[in-house]
Amino acid sequence: MDLINSNALRSIIREEIPDVSNNLLTKKDAKSLIKKYASQGYFNVGDAANYCGVSRSTFDKWRKDGIITPRIVCGVVRYARADLDRMMSNDEMV
Repeated sequence: MDLINSNALRSIIREEIPDVSNNLLTKKDAKSLIKKYASQGYFNVGDAANYCGVSRSTFDKWRKDGIITPRIVCGVVRYARADLDRMMSNDEMV
C-alpha cells in the first residue's frame, strides 16, 4: 500500500473537488439570515410548540403526520408563524 503525504492529498482534493466556495455562506452570514427569519416569524421546534400551546411530543407527532411542514433555513429546521397560524385556525386541529 502506498501512502501519500498531506501536501499531495491537498493537491488531489483541489483537483477533484470543484470550487464551491462561492456557493457557501459564511458563519456570520448564516447567523444573520437566521436572525432575519426569526424576526419575520420563524420558530425552532420548541418555540413553535410553545406558540401552538402544545407539548413538544404533540408537535413532533403533527410533523410526522404531515400536519405541519418545517422549512430549512441555512440548514436549520424552522417553522413559519404563518404556517402555524393557518394550521391552528383549522377547526380539526382545535
